[in-house]
Amino acid sequence: WLNGNIPSPITDEAVIKHSVTLTGDVTIGSITFEGISSELKLSGHALSMYGLHQKSSGKGFSGDSLSKITVNGWEKGSDPIEFDSGKGKLSDLKVDVSADTVEIGSNLNIYQKLNLEAGSLKQTVGELTLISDENNTAQLIKNGGKLISDFVYSRAYREEASGWRMISSPVNDANFSSLNASFFTQGGSWASNMASAPNTSLWLFDSGNQNFNGYYGSDSTFTSGKGYLFYMFNTDPNGQQILPANLEMKGKEPDSLTLALYRGSHDSLSYNLVGNPFAGTLDWHEIVNDGTDLATSYAIWDPAVSSGGGSSGFKYYNMSGEIGSAGRYIAPMQGFFVQDINENSELRFNQSQKTESSPDKFGIKRPAQTVAYINLTLFGESDIPLDDQAHIVFSDRGSLGRDEFDVDRIRSLNQNKSSISFLSEKKDLRVFEGRPVDIENDKIDLRVELNSTGYYSISIGKMKSIPKDWAIKLTDKKINKSVNLRERDEYEFY
Repeated sequence: WLNGNIPSPITDEAVIKHSVTLTGDVTIGSITFEGISSELKLSGHALSMYGLHQKSSGKGFSGDSLSKITVNGWEKGSDPIEFDSGKGKLSDLKVDVSADTVEIGSNLNIYQKLNLEAGSLKQTVGELTLISDENNTAQLIKNGGKLISDFVYSRAYREEASGWRMISSPVNDANFSSLNASFFTQGGSWASNMASAPNTSLWLFDSGNQNFNGYYGSDSTFTSGKGYLFYMFNTDPNGQQILPANLEMKGKEPDSLTLALYRGSHDSLSYNLVGNPFAGTLDWHEIVNDGTDLATSYAIWDPAVSSGGGSSGFKYYNMSGEIGSAGRYIAPMQGFFVQDINENSELRFNQSQKTESSPDKFGIKRPAQTVAYINLTLFGESDIPLDDQAHIVFSDRGSLGRDEFDVDRIRSLNQNKSSISFLSEKKDLRVFEGRPVDIENDKIDLRVELNSTGYYSISIGKMKSIPKDWAIKLTDKKINKSVNLRERDEYEFY
């Protein structure tokens, strides 16, 4: 191939002596780079190769976040695949080479999928990095092949305000000190700055007392499948901007994982903080189906919530009704709360739970809702939404007692929060409350918690499949006043 000329999209052998730019998808057998200016610019196209790869000199490949390479064959004696400096980028890399080992000899970023169908992949020089940012969520797919070297997973955190993030590690044996590379940290000797209680950046959840404990010890490793609470400062002590920033962890991904969950004396005391242990997005429905005695809901902390304001903070999702703003899909490096509903519950993470559906910063909302529901929203002054998580769910599987739609509220990380919850018959606070669909008259107690005096309002945020002749009456017990929320937009109170 000379002077940018590609004679055929299917070629048995290509010798590249100058810079060549693909103008379409190409399949080649052997490929050889000769001469200091030899370069193959993928330019957003797909290259399939199945023979010998040799590079005596030159720049090698130049990729971008849209380009793809598939290696369907790899002859013994091939040189490692190399990319020009700063051009080691691919949307997808697929390796399907039987028992052979494909080698990468330069830095390479993967933005969508590293697919290992057969054979092995080994990084001999530089770093292999999977990228999760505002446009991409890269995942490692191990259908039959294996990655025999470490890789880096890099997740972007775009919120610019200081605040809590619930995190997890997508690799085995990543150190707590890996947080120091991109963030200002404080705590024990693991951190970049020593600090005494209660000022650590890293907190561990104790399921036994349903509370967080700050970590002030020496450097240790993240446990695969566990979630952690990490405080991200937006600036360092010198005022230098930190956020947005990328959290990166390096190691090898576990193939599968089983966690025994803690069961407390009551459902509301049986939360466990777990985390996505894989390099890829997970489907919560598949996690529930593979587990034993798991509640069908999970919860995450909204990273947009800072320590100020009055937002309740946690976002929830329920598989039974496919309802909730946390969303069905769980992002890489995401910690989340699950609930044990019976003794001997187990949570199982498997590779088959990975999905190509892309979450946003805390999940993606399902477009289809499969049950009838009423969503209540609490507003502060100036119509600032404080809590929009409360849902009454109507189904033939709902009941006046506890059912699969009921979700207990988790104690907020925001001490200044305001919230609206349903009060169960045992006085538990719930964000989702299931009821029978054929009930003619029903009364549900609400609990409103407010962080300060002032004017507030309650309104119907969303509603689906509710009969038009239903009256939705809200009663303020303090002043004994009732309003029909179907006839007025909101109920305001002080």
